[in-house]
Amino acid sequence: MFRFGDSEYPGVGKIVEESGELLRAIGSAVDSSSVDSVFGDLHRLSVLDELADLGAAVAFFVDSLADADRDRVLRASDEESGRMARVRGSLISATESAIGGVLQSIGRLMASSGSDLFFDGSDTRGSLLDGIAVLGATISAWDSLVSKSALAYLGERRASKFKLFHRFHAEAMEPSRRS
Repeated sequence: MFRFGDSEYPGVGKIVEESGELLRAIGSAVDSSSVDSVFGDLHRLSVLDELADLGAAVAFFVDSLADADRDRVLRASDEESGRMARVRGSLISATESAIGGVLQSIGRLMASSGSDLFFDGSDTRGSLLDGIAVLGATISAWDSLVSKSALAYLGERRASKFKLFHRFHAEAMEPSRRS
């Protein structure tokens, strides 16, 4: 469950991994300078790399969804993007909150053994999809804070990682590897 090759939640484990790496990179940047300087100086390669990697992991997961679920996530992400444009000053907190929401949803799915309903009747799958939408919008909001050259770098790295994640998924789906 949650790995590349999973039929229902492929690559969600990669989202968790990349989320942790982004939080670590942001924490290091904040620890070594003021928050204002983190926003003004996002050319720091580790933060850019982790933003790109997490963006690619989210894009891979969304791309792997069935049409109805993909449409739900993309619609919710568009709605969230409008809200994110207004909270730029607290983007670090918004990122932490979005990652926390996704991790909570994954925990609920694991606790319910993958069932679409948690013990309290809440929709675990819907919660994960909504959390991914918020996370995707949050990652996109960071794009407005970087220079054109950094934005180009982010785009190239996301595209490269996105292709890599699709290759991992395809390889994991091969019958000889699933035994």
